Amino acid sequence: MEKDQNHKTTAGLELERIKEIWAGLALTAAAQSRIEAAGPILAERELTAALRETTESRQLLEKFGTPPLASLEGMEQLLLIAEKGDMLNPEQLERVEAALSAVRRTQDYLVRGQQYQIPLAYYGDNLQPLGEIREQIHQQIRSGHVEDHATRELFDLRCQIQRTQEKRKEKAESILRTHKECMSDSFCVMRGGHLCPCEKGVQVPNKRQCHRQVLHQQHPVHRTCGSAEI
Repeated sequence: MEKDQNHKTTAGLELERIKEIWAGLALTAAAQSRIEAAGPILAERELTAALRETTESRQLLEKFGTPPLASLEGMEQLLLIAEKGDMLNPEQLERVEAALSAVRRTQDYLVRGQQYQIPLAYYGDNLQPLGEIREQIHQQIRSGHVEDHATRELFDLRCQIQRTQEKRKEKAESILRTHKECMSDSFCVMRGGHLCPCEKGVQVPNKRQCHRQVLHQQHPVHRTCGSAEI
C-alpha cells in the first residue's frame, strides 16, 4: 500500500521526467547510473542536507556561472592500467592531462566560492589536481607523440637513430653514383623503412643485369614510381 502511494506521489511530481533531463546533463556513465537510482528522500535529516547543498549550488551558479566541468569518462580504466604497472601510451597520457586540467579548473572555481563562505565550495580542498604530473605530461607529450627532450636518454637515442639513417642514405647514394649505368638518378627516398632509388618516368632496369651490382637483396619494384628497395 505504501509502495503504491509513493509511486503515485512520484508520478504526480513527474520525477522520471526530471531524472531524464538531469541524466542528459551528466558527463559520465557513473553519474547517469546514480541519477537513475535516485528517488525521494524519506529521512528528514538526509532531506535537509540535500536541500542545503542544492541551495549552496544555486548560490555558486548565481555568483560565478556554470562550473567548468569536463567529462572524466574512461579515467577509471586508465587508473586500473596504471595500478597494474602497465604503460600508458601517449594518447592515454594526454587524456590524463586533460582530466587533471579539468580538476584544476574545478578547484579554482570552488576556491572563488570560499570567498563568500559558501560551505559547498570547501569541497575543493579535497581535490588533488596533481600539478607536477600534469605539467610533466604537458611538456613531454605533444599531439600523441613523446617529445625528443622528454628525457636525456631518449634524446640521445633518437639522435643516434637519425645519424644512422643519414649514414645509410649517404652510403646508398654513393652506391648509386658508382653504378650510374644501372640507375637513372643518384638519390634515394625512404619508403616503409627502406631506402629506395627513385626512377620516376623511366623504365626500370633489368634486375637480372643490375641487382648483383647494386641491390643487396632483391625486392619487388614499387608499382607507383618504379623504384626498387636497397
